[in-house]
Amino acid sequence: MKEEIYRYFLVGGIATAIGLMLNQLLLCLLIGAVAIIFWQYNRFRLLYNWIRQPKKNPMPYTTGVISDISSAFDRLKKSNRQRKKRLQQYMSQFQRGASALPDALVILDGQGQIEWLNGTAKRYLGIHWPGDIKTPISNLIRHPSFTDLLSEVYSSDSELTPEQSTTEFPAPVDERLVLSTSIVPYANGLYLLIARDVTRLIDTNTIRKDFVANVSHELKTPLTVFKGYVEVLQDNKNLDEQSLKALSVMSEHSNRMHAIIEDLLFLSKLEHEPEPTGTSPVLVAELITEIHQVAQTVSGNQKHIFKFDVNPNLMIEGSGDELRSAFTNLIVNAVKYTPAGELIKVHWYRNKSGGHLEIIDNGAGIAERHLSRLTERFYRADAGRSRDKGGTGLGLAIVKHVLQRHEATLAIKSELQVGSTFRCSFPDSRLIEIKPDASRLKA
Repeated sequence: MKEEIYRYFLVGGIATAIGLMLNQLLLCLLIGAVAIIFWQYNRFRLLYNWIRQPKKNPMPYTTGVISDISSAFDRLKKSNRQRKKRLQQYMSQFQRGASALPDALVILDGQGQIEWLNGTAKRYLGIHWPGDIKTPISNLIRHPSFTDLLSEVYSSDSELTPEQSTTEFPAPVDERLVLSTSIVPYANGLYLLIARDVTRLIDTNTIRKDFVANVSHELKTPLTVFKGYVEVLQDNKNLDEQSLKALSVMSEHSNRMHAIIEDLLFLSKLEHEPEPTGTSPVLVAELITEIHQVAQTVSGNQKHIFKFDVNPNLMIEGSGDELRSAFTNLIVNAVKYTPAGELIKVHWYRNKSGGHLEIIDNGAGIAERHLSRLTERFYRADAGRSRDKGGTGLGLAIVKHVLQRHEATLAIKSELQVGSTFRCSFPDSRLIEIKPDASRLKA
């Protein structure tokens, strides 16, 4: 920079000296200024040509600011080349890793057109690289459940839950394969489609369900015979106290086994039928009145306090038997795990999001780590305590399946030593509201 300033002063001094000698100072200064401008223009032109076409034009070797700019730009170019090389390496590693995955991966743009895919996508979805690039995915996969998922993902303003963003359908290339497919947004308007082969899992699950159903069915008859003989022996007044005690224990465990088998058979029925048959409008207020009587019997001498806030006019289109089973499980569970004399609230109401049944207790509560698994078969947050209460470990699994068949969901909130809230939420499409009465059911 200093050299350039000295150069300007030198040219200005020479022009001034010559101008004074020739008595043409302004003209000589003007000529000197034009010379400097032309010289700078030429240097900038060389720099521009080099930046525009670095391979055809040499880097301008000059001094001053132009030299500094050239050097800085050259360093930036080298840094960008190194960065680009690293990015290419990362991209190559990503593509090799993605191609090695057993799941099909497809990157979609904001219009649902294919941007990139791995090799598994061809094997499962029949998509080809590069021929199908920029082709709408809806043109290649036409299964109705996938079309619905695609429409929901692209039309949703908020991020969907994993359950909402996933569907299952037969593979386009082989209908014997079942694909579990998810579509999730991940960056700058792009979406990632992931398709996984779950055929073996579904087959295994089907075998398990059939096995449990068959075994339960086969056990039911001999267990009924066993229970009958135990009851006959208990009626024998000639037996001693020890024998009667043993028969009492046998009866208790046979009853518990019978309850488990009945629940397993009911679960099997729910799992093998995707929707309830013979549905009709079910008046929830009447169901809860019936269940209240059962809950009072279970409560017995514990004298729990029940408080009902129930919309007497709000009905559900569904199976009365299934809904009775689900609601009974929830309310009776609240009785079993709430201390004697404590309050149990039942609230049935409607709001903008649908119809909701809430069962609220102030019992011992459930640790947060157990909440996500409570609806699994035989899962117990406290195994010993659950068995003491006479539970089968299948009640909440039944509740979950009944609600799923009625397009409803179960939400559980609980805190240790505070209590629990079980909330069943039904969509508006399942609700029917009759003309209101002046009163509401309260107890």
